[in-house]
Amino acid sequence: VNGEELTSGLAASIPVKRGTTVITMDVAEEGLLPTTVTLQVDTIFSANFLRGDVNLDGTIDAVDAAELLMYCAEAGTGKTPEVSDDEWIYRADYDENSEISAVDAAAVLIYAAAQGAGGNV
Repeated sequence: VNGEELTSGLAASIPVKRGTTVITMDVAEEGLLPTTVTLQVDTIFSANFLRGDVNLDGTIDAVDAAELLMYCAEAGTGKTPEVSDDEWIYRADYDENSEISAVDAAAVLIYAAAQGAGGNV
């Protein structure tokens, strides 16, 4: 897997990063034709957070949208808003355009409303 040899039947942990991770597996077995399998893993979350869950409570909800709006309001006054940790910006940038805005808050609120109504977004 990605250049590392694994023994058949053993579980392997393959780390993925935020965004897209490509995993290539060369599979070979005596008596069978070798095969290359490529997986592309697109993630909206990492091991540490879910995009949109700015307060890390495990849920994307109206509280997260409110925190995003408060951040935007403070930034709009010319201040540099304080954030809780180094990863906050990644969690807050819901649309992944490298900018935290009311659009992110609206998207989080729409997502939360759809989930609350039993829908999938």
